[in-house]
Formats: sequence, structure tokens, C-alpha cells
Amino acid sequence: RYNLSKSKFLKLRINVPQRKEQKAIATALSDVDALIQKLDALIEKKENIKKATMQLLLTGKKRLDGFDGEWEERKIGEVADVIGGGTPSTAVASFWNGSINWFTPTEMVGSKYSSNSLRKISESGLENSSAKLLPNGTILMTSRASIGDLSILINPATTNQGFQSLVPKDSIYNEFLYYKMLLIKSRLLKYASGSTFLEISPAKVRSILISFPPSPDEQKAIAIALSDMDVEIEQIKSKRNKYKQIKQGMMQELLTGKIRLNGK
Repeated sequence: RYNLSKSKFLKLRINVPQRKEQKAIATALSDVDALIQKLDALIEKKENIKKATMQLLLTGKKRLDGFDGEWEERKIGEVADVIGGGTPSTAVASFWNGSINWFTPTEMVGSKYSSNSLRKISESGLENSSAKLLPNGTILMTSRASIGDLSILINPATTNQGFQSLVPKDSIYNEFLYYKMLLIKSRLLKYASGSTFLEISPAKVRSILISFPPSPDEQKAIAIALSDMDVEIEQIKSKRNKYKQIKQGMMQELLTGKIRLNGK
């Protein structure tokens, strides 16, 4: 295995400024670190608030102003069509590199929305496989290995076999169902089985009971409240990431002497 010996390490040469300038550079970088840490703490706080809010709003324990009445309890299969995916034969070139989105579970990386997949299939690939074309608003849900990763389609797409996607019926608002499925992810894992890798079957997904307000307006209001929280968290993350990029740039410039601090 590769290693760096102590003798070679001690012979490495680095450029360093005078101690006063070293301290000024370290202080500047530490100030940026402190800003990043504050934003990390704020993100954690906001995410915890969101989790608590989901527990209240998505179970009916807390109602938004203007809404009341009993919630309904139905099986997922009664409020959404559960649709699996498929993979066209990789031995047939004409099945691939078309214009139809084809998602795999590795592309579900925490983004609420999905639009374009890394790989595409053709019309003939769709016709000659078990893949199904899913409409806008479908909730992609991984069902193998990593179970319960979710994303909402904003462009029509297909998936491979690692999904049991949900196409909401008229009785349920798709973004409400998205947040509801996030809330019950641990329940999905309990229904999973398999010796090589864990998987949840479409029948199991369809059988899971969920509660929801019968009013589409309340479902939408809950989804909007949670979505607003998501937007706020993403804005803070974007700001945090910007500071991280600034820090990297500062390190490249200040620690090499390309830019000197005032008075140096």
C-alpha cells in the first residue's frame, strides 16, 4: 500500500510568511469556518423543526387554521396506482439513447423533484420491456436495497426494477402523499424482505394503511407549509455551500501567497 515515510515527510518544503501574516491568514479562514458552522447549526435546527412539524401536520395531531373533521384511513393501493419498472435489453442498441427518461435508484439523491435521468431509452425500448411511462406528478419510490427514497417527477419518465412508484388518484394531492411517504419510511423497511438484498413488493406497498384529510384543500395546505420549510432549508444550504466555496478559494489564494492581506 502507498505510504509517506516520516523522513520524506520531514524533507517536504513549504512556503510560509512571517508569523504575524500567518496569524492574519488563519484568523480570516477561521472566521469563514465560524460562519459555516453557524449555518450548519441553523440547518440542523430547521430540519428538526420540520421533522416535528411533519409529525404533527401529517397525522392530524395539529390542524391548520380553517380545517377540521375526521381524517380517513385508506390503503395506499386505494389512493394511488403502484407501478414497478423495467430494463430494456442492453444487448439491443436500438432500445437505448432515445428521448425517454429512465431512472435508477442511484439517482435518488435527496432531491424533491426529478426531471432528467442520466440514461434514456427509446420508444422501442419502452415497448419491449416491462418499463412503464409515468406521468408528471408521479412519486418515484425506491423499493430495493435503499428503500423509501422519494422524488416527484416533473417530466414523464420510466424507471428500472428498483422502484415501486406511486401515481396518485384524484382523492389525494401528490405533494401531500410525498411527505406522508417520507414520514412512514421506517414502516416501509419493516415490510421489506429478501436474502440477497432487502426489497418491498408492490402488494406490500398497496396494503399499507395511511391516514389523510379528505379535503384536497387541507392536503394542499399541509404540503405547502412543509414545502415552504424545505425552501427555507435549501436557501440556507445554498448559502452554506457558497461560503464553503469561498473558503476553498481563499485557501488557494492566501495559503500560496497569490493574494496578500492588507498591510502585507
